[in-house]
Amino acid sequence: MSLLVFYSLTNLAANTKGQFGTYVNVNVVGLTVQQSSLISLLTLPISIALAVWFLRIVDGRRRMLFFTLGVVSLTAAFAVPAIFGFTLVTVLIAQLLFGFGSAFAFEGIMKVWTQESFPTLLRSSAQGAIIAAARVIAAALALWTPALLATPQVMYAILAVAVLVGALVAGFTFRSRGGTGRAPRDPVGEESVAV
Repeated sequence: MSLLVFYSLTNLAANTKGQFGTYVNVNVVGLTVQQSSLISLLTLPISIALAVWFLRIVDGRRRMLFFTLGVVSLTAAFAVPAIFGFTLVTVLIAQLLFGFGSAFAFEGIMKVWTQESFPTLLRSSAQGAIIAAARVIAAALALWTPALLATPQVMYAILAVAVLVGALVAGFTFRSRGGTGRAPRDPVGEESVAV
């Protein structure tokens, strides 16, 4: 259940950024579509480098440290525009924070935790169910997002809180499993089914 809550709430923010990021940049910040696309293009190599970094640390003892840093960064990516308003500077800061946060505290770690939390025969089904539910929830929010963006700072504040709540649920669940967050093994050697 904690994986579903974590991924659904963090995905609300990521999906809003993905679907409506250009809309916000053009209609709220005042950038052109080209400028908005350029920001995404220029930060893409950074996101790729961070994804590779995630691969290097995900199976080690620093996983939860980077998850915590990612949570702070991902939450701040939505809190910065909510607090300081929507400007070119806050959009750039938010984009960089989102890149770091999503590398260490979003879909990648959810998939790793899903693999570690369910027996082999259930892993694909569990992961698929979590992703499907989160996408349906995000799609439902997207129906109302244009109206909610009439007050973009309020919308982004809500998204920042959603990210934080979802990440706290996962953090408390998986921190109790030790440094790597792995599920404990039962006496028979099968992985126990986690929350």
